[in-house]
Amino acid sequence: MRYYSTQRPVGPGTFPKLPENKVLEVHNFDAKTFCEEIGREAWGYIDFESPLTQEQADNYELIAPDVGCTGCVNETASRDMDCCWNCSRNRRSKKDLYRRRPAGGMQS
Repeated sequence: MRYYSTQRPVGPGTFPKLPENKVLEVHNFDAKTFCEEIGREAWGYIDFESPLTQEQADNYELIAPDVGCTGCVNETASRDMDCCWNCSRNRRSKKDLYRRRPAGGMQS
């Protein structure tokens, strides 16, 4: 199972070392690169033999393809508010944080 590192290049201490789940491959990009699989930029990826738990992935800020954003404490389950400043879905300037959006999606 592949996980992308969106916060830092993959290196020692940036992913869980689990004896029951072997690391198959570690790959770092030359620069932060947009990855279609997760819809955001990442520094690289790491392939594990089997999936991590959500808690393990969250602890190391790793993103799996097709999981999407799990949200944060600052937005409702219906995603009707802007996201955290650290989230790649926040394409607005920092002053627009938590601005209410109409139901049906993001404004441009």
